[in-house]
Amino acid sequence: MPRHRSLGVLIVILSLLGGAGCSGGDGDATVDPAAPGGSATSTTASSEVTPTTSVPDLGAAETVAPDDATLIATSTWGVVPANRVDVLLGAGLGRADAEAVASAVGGSVVGSVELIGLFQIETMGTSEADLVAAIDIATSQLGVQSAGPETQLVQKQSECTSTGPFADPHYAEGDNARPYDVIGLKNAHDIIRASGIETKKVKIGVTDTGLMAASTEIDGSSSVAGLKPTDGIGVMSVDKNGVPDMGGLNHGTCVTHVIAADGNNGGVAGVASVLGEKLEVAVSDVFDGPVPPDAEFGGTAWGGRTLASLVAQINGGAKVINMSLGPIKPEAANAHNNEVYRRFFAKVHELRPDVVFVAAAGNEAGGLDGTNYGPGGLALPNVITVSAVDGEGNGANFTNRSTGGEVTIAAPGVDIPVGVGADGRTINASGTSFATPMVTGTIALLQSINPKLTATQIKQILDETAYAGVPARDGSDTSTLVADDLGGGVLRVDEAVLRVINDVRATAEPPQPPLDKEKLLQLANVTAVATPVSPVEFAVTARVSAVPDVGTSLTFELLGEGAFGGSSSVEVQAAPATAEWNVFLTEGQSAPTAKVCRTDVRACCTIYLEAIDLGGTWTGTLTIGTVDALDDIIIEMPFDQPPATITKEECEEGYGQLAGEAMPISLDFVADSPASGTVTMLSVDADGEESVLGPAAWTIAGGVVRFTLADGSAEDAAGVLVFEGRLGAAGDEYTLSGTWSAAGVPNLVLTGTFETSRPAGG
Repeated sequence: MPRHRSLGVLIVILSLLGGAGCSGGDGDATVDPAAPGGSATSTTASSEVTPTTSVPDLGAAETVAPDDATLIATSTWGVVPANRVDVLLGAGLGRADAEAVASAVGGSVVGSVELIGLFQIETMGTSEADLVAAIDIATSQLGVQSAGPETQLVQKQSECTSTGPFADPHYAEGDNARPYDVIGLKNAHDIIRASGIETKKVKIGVTDTGLMAASTEIDGSSSVAGLKPTDGIGVMSVDKNGVPDMGGLNHGTCVTHVIAADGNNGGVAGVASVLGEKLEVAVSDVFDGPVPPDAEFGGTAWGGRTLASLVAQINGGAKVINMSLGPIKPEAANAHNNEVYRRFFAKVHELRPDVVFVAAAGNEAGGLDGTNYGPGGLALPNVITVSAVDGEGNGANFTNRSTGGEVTIAAPGVDIPVGVGADGRTINASGTSFATPMVTGTIALLQSINPKLTATQIKQILDETAYAGVPARDGSDTSTLVADDLGGGVLRVDEAVLRVINDVRATAEPPQPPLDKEKLLQLANVTAVATPVSPVEFAVTARVSAVPDVGTSLTFELLGEGAFGGSSSVEVQAAPATAEWNVFLTEGQSAPTAKVCRTDVRACCTIYLEAIDLGGTWTGTLTIGTVDALDDIIIEMPFDQPPATITKEECEEGYGQLAGEAMPISLDFVADSPASGTVTMLSVDADGEESVLGPAAWTIAGGVVRFTLADGSAEDAAGVLVFEGRLGAAGDEYTLSGTWSAAGVPNLVLTGTFETSRPAGG
């Protein structure tokens, strides 16, 4: 019998082989890795900029929204009020001059934005002919530089869908992380934390629909509220047919989420959320008109009210204002509206050079020539117009492009995670509306790092740090260059943030050396891996690749049922360094969570631990490694047949041809207990012939799974394959891999490796 088994296992080998961590981080950094001793530092802002110490007020801005009953559909301007004419007066002219113009057209002044000499005149008109006549008369009056109807602005959203359950704040589900990988957002947050830079308070204005109080994404340490109490009573967004969209939220709320959503609550994370309590966002509700016939979503924002809102935002302290809105489409009829915004932005820049306006390029797949749109598309030092690209760098099929006007920069605007619905599902939305707040949030980060930056400097920084194309998913060269008419580059938050940090350091007293991006990213992170020692025991190993001169601590916390061995805190003075904890699961209880953090930058990594049931089918490959024939191999044959001889040369040549080849196998485990059971190996050769070894007993001890296979029930260890492997985890799979060797075959040394896996929980 032993001779038969030796032959059988050797034939099986010949025939079968012949056929065949987590990283993350949250919190505030206080350690400067470049400072002596790694001590906390205080840096001063660049002296290059010169905003005034006393902030000028922008004057009164009191406008009146038109009565819906006066709205008419015109052939030139779309839906506008028949009895409303807006006039722009020349420099030095005021309300008395506006009253004279109103008298000429048989009306009265009902509102104004004094900063730019814009006055609202209400007439007795009821038709398009009346409106045209009033505009002609107004245009002919002394001192009037431009006159036109009060036009509508609409939200710049393209489409909205709701997807499966949201995994976590790091966008682990589906392609939700891709937009933020494209702009380097995680890197940016890590750089801010690890740099030790002292961030300052910054205020963002959002001119949009009202903020929904029901949103749970803005309950963190940042201050997010309506500019006025009524601005914080947003209502659910509906399309032009009255059907709810945006997952039960509304446009302004989702835009605000992209900027400032709390990144620590298990939902979406805002671009500027890393600032925490240093961040303030004020939302103005300007959409109170009806849904225009050509608009898909939301209501109407009348021009006068929008301008008044911008004045109020600036007077309230906002230094960057998001405007995810624009005309219904690019067209010549927007010329007056364009001139109004051009004058407004220019006047604000004169008085407040530190204020930046970020506008959506729009979603009509049209062209911006510099006169046919507004507020986006204007080539001004304090206006940034944002186009939308997809996750590969291609222009979104809806985004407007430059045909002579300015499109400043591109940002992701397709399938952006903008919130979590009441059912726990991710709300994804597309449109330049959601590319725009990525840029707005980035500018807030820059202003918080250096509050003295001017709009001109910020615009230059974003342009110089933008990537020419979107990085490929595998980290190789750019996949698609961003077209010039989309801005010629895609936003990179990390590069812009690092530029400003190093600029601040260079102008400090004494000057400080620049910080290296890769070193900062290493300082900002901790990685951890859980290696199964047994089905109910894991070794959790944390690693850091860089530490400041003063060192750091690695802390361990087990959330849920179970126990762990080792100190909950390990001091680390030099890198690279590791710390390890053994976790013991409690049978019959829910899986616990291991949380590892580094204390210097409060970067944390979370691992979910689950008891492994070895029982089931594991599939993979078996590979020949070492072949060494010590002498000729004599094989005893059954049934009184003469012995068969395989020469040393024949053996080494035959096996040598198979070295490195992988043979498909499956291991069928039956578990009698968490640590023992039986296993059978099945394999199929190139001709489709199946071969089976086993069943045989398996055991696990010290993290090593051991079993010995023969072709049937072996009475001894002659002519068998001996396996030793370790359990592991990779993504959503468990792995079992290790080495094997042939035993019991005289004069033959044969070894190799095996790798198998099984879906977690399967």
